[in-house]
Amino acid sequence: VAPYAYRPIPPLLAGFISNFAGRSVVAGFRVVTYVGLINQLVLVFALARQFTRQQWVAWMVMVVIGLSTYHVKFLLFDIYRPDSLAYSLILVGMLAFIRRNITTHAVESKKKEEVFYDLIILAVAVFGMLVREFCAIPAALLAFRLLRDFRQTRRVWLLIEAVIVVGVVAAAYWLPRQIIQVGRSDLLLDVDEGGFFGIVTNLTHNSNIILGVLIYLLPLIALLTPQRAERLWARLDGLRVDLGLYALIVVALTMIGGTDIARFVVYLFVPLIITLTIVLDEGVHWLEMVYMLAATAIYNRIIAPVPQENLEAYLDFYIVWDNRISGTTLLRGVELAAWFAGMWALRWGLLSRKEGISNVD
Repeated sequence: VAPYAYRPIPPLLAGFISNFAGRSVVAGFRVVTYVGLINQLVLVFALARQFTRQQWVAWMVMVVIGLSTYHVKFLLFDIYRPDSLAYSLILVGMLAFIRRNITTHAVESKKKEEVFYDLIILAVAVFGMLVREFCAIPAALLAFRLLRDFRQTRRVWLLIEAVIVVGVVAAAYWLPRQIIQVGRSDLLLDVDEGGFFGIVTNLTHNSNIILGVLIYLLPLIALLTPQRAERLWARLDGLRVDLGLYALIVVALTMIGGTDIARFVVYLFVPLIITLTIVLDEGVHWLEMVYMLAATAIYNRIIAPVPQENLEAYLDFYIVWDNRISGTTLLRGVELAAWFAGMWALRWGLLSRKEGISNVD
């Protein structure tokens, strides 16, 4: 069944582990999932450290990602998903992309490092296309960066490298679809009667995507103020276009990808990690951080079991799922707004207390 048949790496790894260890295939999937989740959290810490010298900030960001429903909790519930490996691969690719663009060595040394990082990004895309298609995003950003640099410098080798990157990634996408035979397709583009136009103009589906993005970005939105947003914008200089393109690709793939909107929008984790790290690094009151962590954990029902009593309860767990809007969707939307309002009230109280102390002094 497409597109699952084109993601053979996780089940192949699980099968290899089960045969090697003499255990069940389920145990093999469990090992793959646990290794992927541990790698993911370590790599989140590593990515955050690229934007802060304070270790506690990187730890805090790692905890926030760990408290997100679909980064850890859901994958421990459903160990057969490929996302645990996909998250790690994307983080490796994005770490290489960022290191490539912030290296400050001599020109010859810099060129060698760029080639090294480019090879890592390309390897992530080729291998990752057999895990989940989102893994091609770092390579897409690399191709865009190469084309932008070519436009500015007119160096032909940049254009040649961009063409090679696009060609290799396209081949990694196309070849499995020619080799692997499927009986049917579950792709939203194939099963939706309206086709591409019907999907992009479906207001219910699109509203669920917007709500899903707001839910996932709860930790960042809760901490943002106009002043912090201004400082964040300044520190993102050189990465704004790349992160914007990354976000657009994720939203586009979410729109046409399938019904599990809540699981797809979490691929915005790279912009979330970077922006949240910078906001925390610039300074946030400790009460705001406690509130943000509590809001993230409670809203994501991190200690509650995934409901399995019936299909309706299971779909309500997603909050946003395809075109479905239920009473639970509306209630969770109100709850989200309440968490934001609570943070604004807390910030107002902290500001009032600060002004009161200043007046006394």
